[in-house]
Amino acid sequence: MTAAPGTNPNVIDGSRTWLTQREREILDLRCHGLTNAQIAQALGIATKTVDTHLANAKAVACAHTHFELLARYVRGELDVGAEGGGVRMK
Repeated sequence: MTAAPGTNPNVIDGSRTWLTQREREILDLRCHGLTNAQIAQALGIATKTVDTHLANAKAVACAHTHFELLARYVRGELDVGAEGGGVRMK
């Protein structure tokens, strides 16, 4: 996907379509069994920030629950994208 000059390739019709690198990092840690508090401590961020990243990832993946988000992530339904090292829905 090639973006027009001056546009964000991760946004289509006002909605972001790619997970950020940080969202992916947090999903990896959740898949390894860490709680949000443990992730926050490991990354040096607030637990609320972890919650926000997960909520954003859930919206990008069109998942209704965190469990559904993690299941899609583990099953490989998120495709690694070229722009910015993010991932997108396949």
